[in-house]
Amino acid sequence: GQLFLLMSVLLVLDFLAYFLTPNWIAWQFHHYRRADTYIGKPPSYPQGYYENHVDRGFDVGANREAVHHLPEINYPIHSNAMGCFDRQWAEVPETYVYFAGDSFTWGFTSFGERFGDRFEDITGIASLKCGVSSTSTLHQLDKFLELAERVGDLRGTVTLTFFENDVVGDYLYPNNAVMDGWLVHTRYFDSDGAPIEVDSQWVEDKLHAALKEQPLAESCDSLISILLQCYSLSANILNRIRHTLTGPGKGASEHSVRSIDYRGQKIYHNDPTSQRSPSTQVFPYLDQGCAKRNQKALRTWRLHASGHGYNLVVVLLPPPHVLSFDGAYYQEVVGFLEKQGIETINLLPEFRQRELQRHQLYWRCDGHLSPAGHSVVGDILIDWYGAAR
Repeated sequence: GQLFLLMSVLLVLDFLAYFLTPNWIAWQFHHYRRADTYIGKPPSYPQGYYENHVDRGFDVGANREAVHHLPEINYPIHSNAMGCFDRQWAEVPETYVYFAGDSFTWGFTSFGERFGDRFEDITGIASLKCGVSSTSTLHQLDKFLELAERVGDLRGTVTLTFFENDVVGDYLYPNNAVMDGWLVHTRYFDSDGAPIEVDSQWVEDKLHAALKEQPLAESCDSLISILLQCYSLSANILNRIRHTLTGPGKGASEHSVRSIDYRGQKIYHNDPTSQRSPSTQVFPYLDQGCAKRNQKALRTWRLHASGHGYNLVVVLLPPPHVLSFDGAYYQEVVGFLEKQGIETINLLPEFRQRELQRHQLYWRCDGHLSPAGHSVVGDILIDWYGAAR
């Protein structure tokens, strides 16, 4: 009887907490109030916007139009003749700024509201905005080299956005393709942390299940765990206490705990052998084996910049959950970039200096920059560019 009463009380409290908990508390838990993180749903990127690419696996198709759906906004997207979410360029000026990066650079807000748009509007400097969602540095470098051949040598600056998942993306690269017009994953990690490429029939079946809005195949225990992470504040609090008591590196990490069944074999989006926890105060980079390809890509880009007379600056964008950290999260990445002679803008200290919180920078139900966040990043880049000149 007492157990039933306790469970009933927790259920009522969790129900009320789901709607009444302030954002600054809810956002301390990675998947809470974000059921779309795990539970099957139609792909977030629109059909027909991407196309297969012989080297990069996929890319934005040329001259496309579509609508991108987010929990808080639906907005039109397009691409120009170069496969960039940008205006058409009849002729590219000799000096311009090229914005490279993943979904943070590409969009997740309307055209004209991104930090690349703001930079161009305020400075008046021609800016090619060619970020591509679901990509990492190797993909972004290859696209830049291809476009540089088309528009001529760059006499300006390449602004490359770095996010923590670039390490995994480069390790598995090329790890995406296009099937029936939809963007799909084709490479994962196996249980030993090695890359594994899945067959096309399995990808097709998984895609069709998502299009029907059916949950992905999960064991009962795994599905219950997912539901608790997404909907139960009390379960998240208890899990956080458990992780605190067991210490870092013990127990399952949110980055590696979830597996996907691939023909009886467990596969993962992230390296399951990694000991990194969401509470890790410093992003491991220098001694992380799967970071070698990302490090090589950055060195290659730096050498290309030196040999072709343009500047390369890397912008380190923090994930939302680290804003409460002391600003040292990317210190290993900063050390590597400084050693290579690559200019760096670390946004975490910039955000902390301005005393900005997640709700002032990111979407409430999504980990990407909101229009306000893009505006802040744009102003930081404008200030940097003015000082650098």
